[in-house]
Amino acid sequence: TTVRPSRDNAGLRAGMRAVMFAAGMGRRLGIAKPKVLLSIGGRTLLARHLAILSALGVAPPTVAIGYEALAVERALATLGQVEPFRPPL
Repeated sequence: TTVRPSRDNAGLRAGMRAVMFAAGMGRRLGIAKPKVLLSIGGRTLLARHLAILSALGVAPPTVAIGYEALAVERALATLGQVEPFRPPL
């Protein structure tokens, strides 16, 4: 998927931050790993969403993680400057 930022809302994105929730188990998808680590076309959902946010000019997001947090943190580490957040249980 190619994302092209629109000139119409470029000013709205200046300094914009995002929060991603990456805590899903993926049970309904029938996978035994976090939903965000599902690979489609060679890229994980996590990588795809981060690329879209970056293309839109949104600052690196805070990613709230839960299920299989270490696996998600490892994936985040390979994708660049993303701030993981693990809520207290």
